[in-house]
Amino acid sequence: MQRLLQKGAKIHEANCEKCHSEGGASPDDDAPLLAGQWKDHLSAEFGKLAAGDRDMPKKMKKKFDKLDDAKIKALVEFYAKGQ
Repeated sequence: MQRLLQKGAKIHEANCEKCHSEGGASPDDDAPLLAGQWKDHLSAEFGKLAAGDRDMPKKMKKKFDKLDDAKIKALVEFYAKGQ
């Protein structure tokens, strides 16, 4: 579990931190809060993004499309822990 959390932190830092700052916890961003959300909710929303059932900004889509299922799982773990 700790390894997955660390992997999620690295993926977040490399791909998401610019818009979801403070590990997805900043209320000042123009992006949804991610940190501390329920794991099932995060998984469902990431699934909607992956399926194209939820809109996302073009800049996010470019990065999101490079994520495989293992990376998404790591991000879900990272955000659910509220890092």
